[in-house]
Amino acid sequence: MLESGLQPWMVAWTRGFTTGREAFLHFENQMIEAIPVPAGVPQGSPISPILFLIYIAPLYEKLKAAEHTITLGFSDDTNIIAYGRTVEETQERLESAWSICQDWSVE
Repeated sequence: MLESGLQPWMVAWTRGFTTGREAFLHFENQMIEAIPVPAGVPQGSPISPILFLIYIAPLYEKLKAAEHTITLGFSDDTNIIAYGRTVEETQERLESAWSICQDWSVE
Protein backbone atom coordinates (compact mmCIF):
# COMPACT_ATOMS: atom_id res chain seq x y z
CA MET A 1 0.00 0.00 0.00
CA LEU A 2 2.90 2.32 0.66
CA GLU A 3 4.08 1.67 -2.90
CA SER A 4 0.77 3.01 -4.19
CA GLY A 5 1.35 6.32 -2.41
CA LEU A 6 -0.84 5.90 0.65
CA GLN A 7 0.22 7.58 3.86
CA PRO A 8 1.71 5.36 6.60
CA TRP A 9 -1.20 6.13 8.95
CA MET A 10 -3.64 4.81 6.31
CA VAL A 11 -1.64 1.60 6.00
CA ALA A 12 -1.58 1.20 9.80
CA TRP A 13 -5.34 1.82 10.03
CA THR A 14 -6.01 -0.73 7.28
CA ARG A 15 -3.81 -3.31 8.99
CA GLY A 16 -5.77 -2.84 12.22
CA PHE A 17 -9.08 -2.98 10.36
CA THR A 18 -8.29 -6.25 8.59
CA THR A 19 -6.30 -8.08 11.30
CA GLY A 20 -7.81 -10.42 13.86
CA ARG A 21 -11.12 -10.89 12.05
CA GLU A 22 -13.38 -13.83 12.86
CA ALA A 23 -16.49 -15.26 11.26
CA PHE A 24 -19.39 -16.87 13.06
CA LEU A 25 -21.67 -19.34 11.33
CA HIS A 26 -25.29 -19.79 12.35
CA PHE A 27 -27.25 -22.89 11.34
CA GLU A 28 -30.84 -22.96 12.50
CA ASN A 29 -30.51 -22.35 16.25
CA GLN A 30 -26.86 -23.32 16.56
CA MET A 31 -23.84 -21.09 16.35
CA ILE A 32 -20.52 -22.60 15.30
CA GLU A 33 -17.35 -21.44 17.07
CA ALA A 34 -15.55 -18.42 15.69
CA ILE A 35 -13.42 -19.16 12.63
CA PRO A 36 -10.36 -16.96 12.00
CA VAL A 37 -10.44 -15.04 8.72
CA PRO A 38 -6.74 -14.50 7.91
CA ALA A 39 -7.17 -12.60 4.63
CA GLY A 40 -9.55 -10.37 2.76
CA VAL A 41 -11.71 -7.41 3.61
CA PRO A 42 -14.97 -7.50 5.58
CA GLN A 43 -18.06 -7.92 3.44
CA GLY A 44 -20.59 -5.14 3.75
CA SER A 45 -18.17 -2.45 4.87
CA PRO A 46 -18.25 0.69 2.70
CA ILE A 47 -14.43 0.84 2.66
CA SER A 48 -13.94 -2.78 1.56
CA PRO A 49 -14.39 -2.21 -2.21
CA ILE A 50 -11.89 0.65 -2.10
CA LEU A 51 -9.35 -1.45 -0.20
CA PHE A 52 -9.78 -4.28 -2.68
CA LEU A 53 -9.17 -1.94 -5.63
CA ILE A 54 -5.98 -0.68 -3.99
CA TYR A 55 -4.92 -4.30 -3.46
CA ILE A 56 -5.64 -5.45 -7.04
CA ALA A 57 -4.23 -2.36 -8.84
CA PRO A 58 -0.64 -3.73 -9.04
CA LEU A 59 -1.92 -6.83 -10.87
CA TYR A 60 -3.64 -4.68 -13.46
CA GLU A 61 -0.42 -2.69 -13.92
CA LYS A 62 1.58 -5.89 -14.47
CA LEU A 63 -1.00 -7.21 -16.95
CA LYS A 64 -0.37 -4.19 -19.19
CA ALA A 65 2.84 -6.00 -20.22
CA ALA A 66 0.88 -8.95 -21.66
CA GLU A 67 0.84 -8.35 -25.40
CA HIS A 68 -2.40 -8.45 -27.36
CA THR A 69 -4.57 -8.77 -24.28
CA ILE A 70 -7.23 -6.63 -22.68
CA THR A 71 -7.89 -6.79 -18.95
CA LEU A 72 -11.37 -5.94 -17.72
CA GLY A 73 -12.42 -5.79 -14.12
CA PHE A 74 -15.58 -5.15 -12.18
CA SER A 75 -15.68 -5.41 -8.44
CA ASP A 76 -13.77 -8.60 -7.60
CA ASP A 77 -14.07 -10.14 -11.07
CA THR A 78 -11.21 -9.93 -13.55
CA ASN A 79 -11.38 -11.02 -17.18
CA ILE A 80 -8.48 -11.26 -19.58
CA ILE A 81 -9.27 -11.20 -23.28
CA ALA A 82 -6.54 -12.26 -25.69
CA TYR A 83 -6.48 -12.09 -29.45
CA GLY A 84 -4.21 -13.48 -32.12
CA ARG A 85 -4.07 -14.80 -35.67
CA THR A 86 -4.46 -18.42 -34.61
CA VAL A 87 -5.95 -20.34 -31.72
CA GLU A 88 -2.44 -21.36 -30.67
CA GLU A 89 -1.19 -17.77 -30.69
CA THR A 90 -4.19 -16.64 -28.66
CA GLN A 91 -3.68 -19.48 -26.19
CA GLU A 92 0.00 -18.52 -25.74
CA ARG A 93 -1.02 -14.95 -24.97
CA LEU A 94 -3.59 -16.07 -22.42
CA GLU A 95 -1.03 -18.36 -20.81
CA SER A 96 1.44 -15.48 -20.65
CA ALA A 97 -1.14 -13.31 -18.90
CA TRP A 98 -2.01 -16.18 -16.55
CA SER A 99 1.68 -16.50 -15.68
CA ILE A 100 1.73 -12.82 -14.72
CA CYS A 101 -1.28 -13.44 -12.46
CA GLN A 102 0.40 -16.42 -10.81
CA ASP A 103 3.62 -14.49 -10.18
CA TRP A 104 1.67 -11.59 -8.69
CA SER A 105 -0.28 -13.93 -6.40
CA VAL A 106 2.86 -15.06 -4.57
CA GLU A 107 4.61 -11.68 -4.28
